[in-house]
Amino acid sequence: MQSYQFVAEEVIEILPGHASKSDISLSYSAPRKIRLEVRDDDGTILLVSDGRTRWIYLPNRKEYTAEPGSGDETITRGGRKLTLPTYRSILVDRFINLPEEGSSAVVEKEDRLNIGANAVDCHFIRVQRQDGSIDELWVDKDRYIVWKSKHATPTVSRGTLPTLTITLSEAKLNAELESSTFRFEAPSDAKKVRSFK
Repeated sequence: MQSYQFVAEEVIEILPGHASKSDISLSYSAPRKIRLEVRDDDGTILLVSDGRTRWIYLPNRKEYTAEPGSGDETITRGGRKLTLPTYRSILVDRFINLPEEGSSAVVEKEDRLNIGANAVDCHFIRVQRQDGSIDELWVDKDRYIVWKSKHATPTVSRGTLPTLTITLSEAKLNAELESSTFRFEAPSDAKKVRSFK
């Protein structure tokens, strides 16, 4: 893929009834143009790179940084590390790499998934990974987009590991993305800082 744009909801369920939610928007255009926005209970973080300069903006603090970089670097906020590879992995790479991991996959049924105002016909696929984890995938029968995925790790002796559910609301593949997507213009009330303390 030379370009893509995804809008998704990420739900991490640690215990039944206890979940954290994030809204993710990820745009990419080869070779190194990136826009990543993550909104959760801690606020919003925006990373933009035109391939030469990387900007990070925290709207709640009205602060931003600007430095050379592509956006592949790790960003730490409130003890939580955000990296482009992390979000690229959960939205793109883990599906591309499935065949290489020796996983077994079974198309269990046909299903319809509501995406906004539209109902999308999907293959419901269950994937058993070698590490014992299970992926459930809702794959668009026409466009082969994974509109929804659920990753459940095996139960361990000290409790249950988190379950990760990603649901897309928008997806564009190899589309011409607006050049403004990969530009950052600081709001007039924002302050440029060397780092976020």
